[in-house]
Parts: sequence; structure tokens; C-alpha cells
Amino acid sequence: MRLVIQRVRSAAVTTSTGVAGEIRNGLLVLVGICQTDTKEHLDFCVRRLLRMKLFPKNAGPENTDWETLEPQWAQSCTESKYDILIVSQFTLHAKFKKPKPDFHSSMSPKPAREMYDHFVEEVRKGHKNGGKLATGEFGAMMRVQLENDGPVTMIVDSDLEMGTNQPPGTTGATAKVVQESAAQTTANGQHNSHTSTTSCTAAAGDAATPAPLRPEQETRPAAAAPAPTASSSDEQTAVLSVPN
Repeated sequence: MRLVIQRVRSAAVTTSTGVAGEIRNGLLVLVGICQTDTKEHLDFCVRRLLRMKLFPKNAGPENTDWETLEPQWAQSCTESKYDILIVSQFTLHAKFKKPKPDFHSSMSPKPAREMYDHFVEEVRKGHKNGGKLATGEFGAMMRVQLENDGPVTMIVDSDLEMGTNQPPGTTGATAKVVQESAAQTTANGQHNSHTSTTSCTAAAGDAATPAPLRPEQETRPAAAAPAPTASSSDEQTAVLSVPN
């Protein structure tokens, strides 16, 4: 599930029949639901939206001068008593292998409608102490007008943040198996690298150590020549040659 959350001064969504929903100060939330989304993804996104602190301390219906309030990023939308406008947007999961967008990752309309309605109800429950909750019209062509403050825009992707960003069909238990397999492959690679290094070191040590000689190859050191002995005449010559 993917959310695009914008802090707004005002926002409104209209259809061919008129205004579907509008708010003043608060959050505009675009919701994209993909094929592999589960209740766990939905619950994660609801918690993240309601706990996200995008407003300054002491912000409220009668205190909307957000630029002068400190500290910033101190209160959630519910704590600030501001409004939330939720709009379904399946195009958030578009892919571009070619110039034309591909929407096959988006959940099909019927189950997506059920999950969207459940998402709205869970947000409504969690936001009961905040401002009002408004919505667009699921599956309709809509026009959204907004005044983004800041601008402040946040993106929540449940797959990325929950660690389930795996190839299609590998969520839940399957994703866990994929992650464990990847960890085991990494561990094996480190073990093989260590073994290879040890083998190379041992081979180098063996090459540096000379092989022992066989008995017939051993050579005995030659006997040292005896030092020459000076004769008595040589001693006399040496004495006579010393100057006085």
C-alpha cells in the first residue's frame, strides 16, 4: 500500500455530480492499493498516518500560524484537531517499462474497494478525537484541488518500510523464506572466501619451506685449513723492521 500525504491549508475533490469531500487545515491522503497488499499492510499505513507528526506544537483550529510555532514536527493531525481528506488513486502503482503506464500491479477494483473502505473506517476510528474525515468517490474520475503548505509532502510505502519489497508473490511467509535464503547465501559466500584464503596461505607456506634432503644428497662441510705458523726467522725479520 502506498500513501502520498500532503499538509494542506485546504483541499477539495469533485466528481461529475459535484463536491465529494473538502477540508480546511489538515492532510490530503492519496491511497494506492497493490495486488499483494494484506491487512498487515493496511494496519501499518493507518498507524503511520495517524502518528505522523507534521504539525508544530500548540497547533490547532484556532492557532494556524504554523510558521511561527516551535518546535516544528511536534503534533499529529489528530492531536491538532485538523481534518483528513482521503482519495483513492490506483495510479500510484504504475510502472513504466514502456512510455505507456502499466497498472497491472494495482489491485483489481472489487477487492481494492473493500480494502479502501476498510482503510477509511480504521482511520475514522483512530481520528475520532481529531477534526472531520472526508473522502473522494472510489473508482470515479475526480478533480482534486489543494493548497499545499510548506510544501510538506510525505510518501509511505508499506512494502519498503515493512521489509516485504520482494518480487510479486513473495509476501508474508514466502518473503521470509526468500530473506533467509539470501542470508544463508551470504554466509556461505563468506565461509567460502575464508576457506579459499586459508588454502592459499597454506599453499604459499608449503612453497616457502624447502623439502628435506636425502642422506646421499647431504654434503659435509670441508675441513678448515690450518693457520700458517710463523718461523723463528720470520719473527726476527718482523722485529728488525720496526722503526726506532
